[in-house]
Formats: sequence, structure tokens, C-alpha cells
Amino acid sequence: MDFALKSATPVTSTLGKFFAIGLVCLSIIGCYRNDVVTVEISIPGLKNPDCGTIIQNNFNKYNTPKITIVQNVEFDFGTRTALITYDGRHTALRNIQHWIAEVGFQADDVAPFPGTQEKLPEGCR
Repeated sequence: MDFALKSATPVTSTLGKFFAIGLVCLSIIGCYRNDVVTVEISIPGLKNPDCGTIIQNNFNKYNTPKITIVQNVEFDFGTRTALITYDGRHTALRNIQHWIAEVGFQADDVAPFPGTQEKLPEGCR
């Protein structure tokens, strides 16, 4: 008996190509997620628009031309809360709370950073 080895040919069927392209497309689409988060944070020192401006200016430090991490902030001076919308792919709630605390305000259970309250305007202490 004479056995001849035939060279293996790669799978080049149309179906195989479409399957591979489809798999790549699904993996790309599946990796993208829109993770916009809106939270309400209690800020006891939020007494007037000047206090809100201080917090907003600090948030702006973390935004870049390509990535807007903190997308929207609505302050309610009556209830001393802020409704904050942010990109959850680039930060977390705890970071938002710390960004508020680093300029001298308590944010939920996160105390103001040491020495920061004294730097606030009198109306925000």
C-alpha cells in the first residue's frame, strides 16, 4: 500500500471568513459600554452658588479635552445636595466624593481634607 500525504489547505471558505469577521465585530462592539452614572451627594456646606462654583471648578481639573469625566452638576442649595452625572468608565463615586472633600466640603460620609475648610469663603464654612 502506498500512502501519499496531501498538504493541508487552510480553511478559506466564505462561511469561515464571515464567521471570523463577525466574531471580531462582536468583540469590538461588546467591549464598548456606555456607563453614565447619576448620583445625589449630600454636601452640608453647600450654602450658596459660590460654594457650588468651588466644587465645579475642582471637577473641571479632572476633565480633559478628550474625556469629560464629570458631565453635569446640579446644585440644590435648599437641600444642600448635588446631582452629579459622571462617566463611570473613568471614575467611581468614591473619587467624586473625595474631589469634593479635597476643596473643603463634606461629601456624604467623606470628611473634608484636613486644613481645607479654613481656605473656604466665610459663606461656605
